[in-house]
Amino acid sequence: MALQKDYINEFGETIPNCYWKIGSKDGITGGKLGMRCKVYCYENKEQADLNQNELFVFPFEFDFDMGNVENIFIQLYRHLKSFTILENAVDV
Repeated sequence: MALQKDYINEFGETIPNCYWKIGSKDGITGGKLGMRCKVYCYENKEQADLNQNELFVFPFEFDFDMGNVENIFIQLYRHLKSFTILENAVDV
C-alpha cells in the first residue's frame, strides 16, 4: 500500500509519479492517540521496496479511530491525502 504523486523538490524541479509510503522501521511511533508518523518519497517502487534513496520525508501526526472498521494503514493513507503535499494522490 502506498500513494503515487509528483514531488516538487526544493529547487522547484518536478519528479513525476513518485512513490510515497509509510516508513518501514520508523513510520509509526506513539500510542492510539497522538501517533507520530513519517511517509517517505521515492522516485519509484523499486527504490521504495529497498528503502533506499528517499527524496523527501514528510512527518505528520495521526489519531487512530478505534471505532472505524478500516485498518490503521487505510486510515493513515486516507489522512495523508488531506495534506496539500499529497492531495489528489493515487492509491497504489
